Amino acid sequence: MVKSFPWLFYLTGFAVFFVDQVSKYAVKVSNVRYTTNTGAAFGLLQGQPWLLILIGLVVLGVLLYYSHEYQVALGFLLGGTLGNLVDRVLYGFVIDFIHLPFWPSFNVADSFNVLGVALLLWDAAARRRH
Repeated sequence: MVKSFPWLFYLTGFAVFFVDQVSKYAVKVSNVRYTTNTGAAFGLLQGQPWLLILIGLVVLGVLLYYSHEYQVALGFLLGGTLGNLVDRVLYGFVIDFIHLPFWPSFNVADSFNVLGVALLLWDAAARRRH
């Protein structure tokens, strides 16, 4: 059986990537306070850009392989991963500009990565109940 093209996966991923990049550009050209993050979430792997780039590429490969399933959730992950990966390749860091007093700084890509994982977990929990 031939699977149809996962257009929703790519559309969602492009939209998230676009919003992430536009938000980071807007922050850079404005007076909004931002930080540069050379690591991953919670300061892990600081100063390891090539390892983080490699991890990002592996994640992209996995997402593309499963792109026919859970298209919106994986599209969120595609856009978020690409957004941060492009920053790492071009600048060597990721711009974080959303600051909460009780949480490390983050960005739009990070938010959609969390949302994508949350949707996958929600779906997994719903399948367990049935």
